[in-house]
Amino acid sequence: MLMNKYTLRHFLLSLVLSLLVLPACAQFGEGLIKTKTHLLIGLARDNVTHETLYDVKVEMLAADADSTVLYTFVTNSSFWMSNMQGPWFVPIPHHNEPYAASKYILRFTKEGYQTKYLSYTVPRMGRNERELNIDPVNLTRLPKEQELGEATVKATRVKFYAKGDTIVYNADAFQLNEGSMLDALIRQMPGVELKSDGRIYVNGKYVESLLLNGEDFFKGNNQMMLDNLPTYMVHNIKVYNKAGIDSELSGKNKGDQAFVMDVKLKKQYNIGWMGNVDVAGGTEDRYMARFFAMRYTDHSRLSFYGSLNNVNETRKPGEDTDWSPQIGDDGITTTRQGGMDYLINDRNKRFKLNGSALVRHDDDVADVRTNTTNFFSSGDTYYRSRNTSRLHSFWVETDHEFQLKPWKKASLYLNPSFYYMRQRKHSGFVSGSFASNPDNYMTDGVLDSLFRPDLSTALLAQTLNRYRNQGYITGDRLDAKLFANVYVSIPHTNDDLTIKYSGKFHDEDYQHFNLKQYDYPNSDGTSNSWRNEYQTKPSRQVDNYAQLAYNHSIGSTWSVAVAYSYNNTYERNNGGIYRLDRLEGWGEESNNPLGMLPSVTDWQRQTLDGINTTRTTLHHDAHTAGIYINKYNDFDSWWTLNLSLPVKFNHQQMNYLRPALIDTAMTRRFVTFFPSWKVERNWYTFDKGTSNVIKWHTLTFDGSVTSSIQDFNYAVTLPYDRDPLAITYGNDHLKMTWKYNAELLYSFGHQRKERTAGLFVNYTLWQNKLAMGYTYNRSTGGYIYTPDNVNGNYQLRGGGNFSFALDKRHRLTLSGNTEANYLHNVDLIGIDGMTNGNLRSTVGTLYLTQGLNLAYNFGKVKLGAKANGTWTHATSERTDFTDISAADFNYGLTFKADLPAAFTFSTDFTVYSRRGYEGHGMNTNDLVWNARLAKRFLANRLTLAVDGFDILHQLSNIRQVVNGQGRTETIRNVIPRYAMLHIIYRFNVLPKKK
Repeated sequence: MLMNKYTLRHFLLSLVLSLLVLPACAQFGEGLIKTKTHLLIGLARDNVTHETLYDVKVEMLAADADSTVLYTFVTNSSFWMSNMQGPWFVPIPHHNEPYAASKYILRFTKEGYQTKYLSYTVPRMGRNERELNIDPVNLTRLPKEQELGEATVKATRVKFYAKGDTIVYNADAFQLNEGSMLDALIRQMPGVELKSDGRIYVNGKYVESLLLNGEDFFKGNNQMMLDNLPTYMVHNIKVYNKAGIDSELSGKNKGDQAFVMDVKLKKQYNIGWMGNVDVAGGTEDRYMARFFAMRYTDHSRLSFYGSLNNVNETRKPGEDTDWSPQIGDDGITTTRQGGMDYLINDRNKRFKLNGSALVRHDDDVADVRTNTTNFFSSGDTYYRSRNTSRLHSFWVETDHEFQLKPWKKASLYLNPSFYYMRQRKHSGFVSGSFASNPDNYMTDGVLDSLFRPDLSTALLAQTLNRYRNQGYITGDRLDAKLFANVYVSIPHTNDDLTIKYSGKFHDEDYQHFNLKQYDYPNSDGTSNSWRNEYQTKPSRQVDNYAQLAYNHSIGSTWSVAVAYSYNNTYERNNGGIYRLDRLEGWGEESNNPLGMLPSVTDWQRQTLDGINTTRTTLHHDAHTAGIYINKYNDFDSWWTLNLSLPVKFNHQQMNYLRPALIDTAMTRRFVTFFPSWKVERNWYTFDKGTSNVIKWHTLTFDGSVTSSIQDFNYAVTLPYDRDPLAITYGNDHLKMTWKYNAELLYSFGHQRKERTAGLFVNYTLWQNKLAMGYTYNRSTGGYIYTPDNVNGNYQLRGGGNFSFALDKRHRLTLSGNTEANYLHNVDLIGIDGMTNGNLRSTVGTLYLTQGLNLAYNFGKVKLGAKANGTWTHATSERTDFTDISAADFNYGLTFKADLPAAFTFSTDFTVYSRRGYEGHGMNTNDLVWNARLAKRFLANRLTLAVDGFDILHQLSNIRQVVNGQGRTETIRNVIPRYAMLHIIYRFNVLPKKK
């Protein structure tokens, strides 16, 4: 259970170095008071919109005849304190200091607003009470004829800049085509990478949430905003660390920040309606239809969407994405879905309610063929398979959040969620294992002919086994969750108490029907079998978790929390496997349709497979105690520390039943330790006379140690031989697995030169990693699996990314990413008849990846060139292993332009290439060409567009994977080339100006 000495020394050294970093503060206020015993903190807001105001001058005056100015502060959007953006603060001196008094006057002034005076009486304060928060101060805007001074605003062309630790991208500085959506803007932002599935990275760091005006929008579904929010509505996009729910409730930094991207709308679009409708039809029976509509105000939002399509496609021609020709991994999918999202945010921040709901149906049709070569010292073996299936899935999910602040010293958060899924799947599977390459005997239709009586005698002699299965699955799943958080501030201190509860209920019930045939052509025939199987898989899980935490603030920058939690989990799996072929009339010659059950009395008792049926009940009690240390700086945080030191004491009891073999109870107690830490240091260069950051550096070091015990079921050593080609044994001597992870991140940005860069190094080490060691039977082609612990597994990754302008006018931009990934993998492999048991198979694989993108923007014309490649090199000390060196790379051009007469044309050409593979036909070149021509009408509200995908019909449906154990070629059904006509209508309704 204990960490090894080497790891412990490095953990302690990292912690000491973290604590030695010196903080620095940015000065925003000035005055006569130097000792800040207590701080009075608040926000200045617009009286009508309740929007936080910046550049507000806040003065603390003595409540005497002279009204002496004691302290002055000017609010700034880059300043954070008490988990508030842009607050003001004034120090309240201790009673024995000069100017100490029980009453003060606060004066608020801002250009264009009426000056406001506020009389403040100092309340009784506790000895450890550091901060005093007051209600927001609302300022009234002056009538237009009385507004002071004139301001000339010049449109800036700066693409990005920094405000403290926030990176701000100016949407108006980017050249975008008419009708562009949010995804087009994000793809152009320096240092930002947008994946084809909607994931976003900034300088190599993963963006955890995409927000709209600071709030969640279809939580977890970035694509919804990327595809439907027009860029002309966007004012700017901010990237920063947003406070988590604990920090929001308490108003203090709790170390639960998330890295987010926040899309801010222009002020004129803070109230209104917007939406779009897209209907399309094409060749090859392709179709698509979708709509989106949103009603929004400063403090509320209501959105609806729906879609129907069978194109498996999210790309748009003319864009540079990480899409690859194997996108049809799940076959061809028809999707029907609809949903809504809502937000109600009280102007006075007393409560907030938001949530979403989704209803969806998918129809997946898949046809997957696999050709595998297995590497063995006694000679390679070959495996062929084909899996066809049709899966219908229907699900409903909904998630809601409610925040309530009934008093200043207390907050409540509730998060209920619900998920229901029903599935139905028909499938067919056929496979064969061969002693030599079956292509030498039959080039086409090996699997289609494998069970025919007239199969080639030569091929039959090389066949180790052949297997086929007709399957049907039906069932449903239900998940219900509730998370609650209560925060209470301790009076007259800056300490607080947090109570958390989470409850989870999971219930599922699936039924599996299978007709299986196993055949070993070169055996005596006694092992051949035909099975009519029915399996029930009901399971239920109930989980309750409660935590009590006390947080003590030390000054304004440190906090220490002590927490205790209790977790109780109940799991029940009470299914059964039934051999219906044991009943008369249900054997191989039966005509009973798949999915039908017998009507014979007591058929379950007669057909139960008591050897392979497993029924378990698990009770797991866990007590966790931990210390959590956070360091932050309210004055533009230059360095932060988050340190977690939890220890969990576990007690598990399992009732285990295999009806024909064993009925027993097992108990175990164990301790798990999972510390984690994160240290971040920032360096800023400010523009002279301002708080604007023109250059910044960020260095982050984080790491974790996790420990986990193996699944209880592995402790049962009895064999599980339901599948005679994959027999599994247990191991009652498995050890706990430890995982050590450490990562160092560096990022750089220069606003004026439009340069960003990032570097990272990551190291992961596993101790006692679980491996499913196997022994291969050369005569039958079957495997016997046994879990065991192995050491020597580790991974070392490193790389970086960059983006910078090549010309003074910043039209030509070069960006790229580099990554080296070395994986040292240890497995256990044996051959039937070996006297020395399973041998360690150690394979080292190096992946080198390089990507380059060159973009040229001139007005509404964008031209891009791209090149990406990955080189794979695998080596091993095994004498039977042949080193592998293979490369996958692609290169191409993208073009997008607004043409005369309101036309837009976009296209992309990409060549996907493979080199260094041994198999026939694996070294290929596939040229994929996509294009779109669009025409806009009705002031850009209506668009007609024609898309052409895979115009040259060269889209590959083959994927090859090579590793230390073998080489696998997978062929999938993909969508054929097609053309599609779109009719797109977009609308935006704004309130009439008074």
